[in-house]
Amino acid sequence: MLRYRIVAAACLALLGYGLIFALVGESLSADAIAFLILTDPAMLGFAFAGLLHMTERQQGADLQLMLSGIGMLQRFAYRATLLGLLSVLAATAIALLFLGIRESATFILATASISVTYSALGVALAQVTQRVTTFFASAGLILGPLAATALLAYADTAIGLYWPFAAQLHALRTSLAEPVRSSGVEGILLAISIATAFACLLGAARFAERRPSI
Repeated sequence: MLRYRIVAAACLALLGYGLIFALVGESLSADAIAFLILTDPAMLGFAFAGLLHMTERQQGADLQLMLSGIGMLQRFAYRATLLGLLSVLAATAIALLFLGIRESATFILATASISVTYSALGVALAQVTQRVTTFFASAGLILGPLAATALLAYADTAIGLYWPFAAQLHALRTSLAEPVRSSGVEGILLAISIATAFACLLGAARFAERRPSI
């Protein structure tokens, strides 16, 4: 049931972004557009991956999976992949339908890496929280400073290329340029984005294995 609600919420979010871009899209800068598109896979991954993990944990899925021999990394990777695909579809729809931007391989990979990164963060937080209200209250304490430092780093290109969360925004911004041109910088940004996603996914799995659910 929760999975159907996730798809429904993703569709509602898509309509919300469409309304924003329809009303003020022409007055938005390229940086603002990139940031808005980033928030879709980021929030979709963080909130829904966390809520799925919390729901399954409360239903006793942890014990069942432990007995079946499925590891945390496999479990998290499966969930992150599904949400990543949903995020790519939603972000691509936003770019094509509402902005008239042609998607590229860089755009798809950047969006997927953002979704996986924040899915991992959401799952790690859900591992140590029991209530939805606690989850979202704690999310603000985590995502607020993270977003602030990422935006500050994004403003400084030299720093932004090396600060992982800002690099993901840079990679998405670069992929939205028309036409998309291959460059060394674009390759570096994309590599950092993908590496950040894998690092967060692995870190979340290790965290869940070492820290029991509460």
